[in-house]
Amino acid sequence: MITSSIGVANGWLLSNGPVPEMPLSDPVVAASTGYTASKYIVEQIVDAAAKQGLSVTAIRVGQACGSRASGAWGTTEWIPMMIKSSIALGCLPAMTGPVAWMPLDAIGRIYSDWVTSNSDFPLLVNVVHPRPTTWDVVFRGICEELGSQLPVVTLNEWVSKLDRAAGYASEQVLISMPAIKILDFFRSLSSSGTVPTSGAVNLAFDTTRLLESAPTVIELQPISEEHTGMWVKYWKEVGFLPA
Repeated sequence: MITSSIGVANGWLLSNGPVPEMPLSDPVVAASTGYTASKYIVEQIVDAAAKQGLSVTAIRVGQACGSRASGAWGTTEWIPMMIKSSIALGCLPAMTGPVAWMPLDAIGRIYSDWVTSNSDFPLLVNVVHPRPTTWDVVFRGICEELGSQLPVVTLNEWVSKLDRAAGYASEQVLISMPAIKILDFFRSLSSSGTVPTSGAVNLAFDTTRLLESAPTVIELQPISEEHTGMWVKYWKEVGFLPA
């Protein structure tokens, strides 16, 4: 098993429909960064190896989120950084598109399904949530656990507020608004109008092989308000957010 990334489809056209669970023929779709280009090459090597009779699988992973059991989600990722910064700014950014993030514990169980199965591994699978939720659900659960109903402003306005804060960023400001550290990333979102939903790109991904090969996914429920609230509880427990 080799881990790839849904970023290999950064250049995939929405008009082509969902990104298939197979190596992509056009390298241009993955040429946006060196990282995604390298993952594209890995997928091509896996495909060539399979054609020579080897049992290989490329796991095209999307955005992972906090565990359903503990809510644990690393605080250096863009979503936790955005939420903490939003508390300091007093508002959340309006985000669009489906949220197809996969809980970390579900990803672990999916791998367990594969290694304990007697069936042949699929050549390639898209590991994204087959039942996306919405940003409204994400923000409602977070605000409920925070005990504060943060207003939602346009992404452009939110980025402008963050940009202004960066102009006088002291050590304390950087602690309360860690999104300043990846300001260019949020600027790019604001200027392009593209919001990461299932990972790096706002695209639909076919999950037929994922559902066929991993029983865990068949029973996986959409991300709920209760689940998103667990992320906040975890961030409070580790001191990332004030208790």
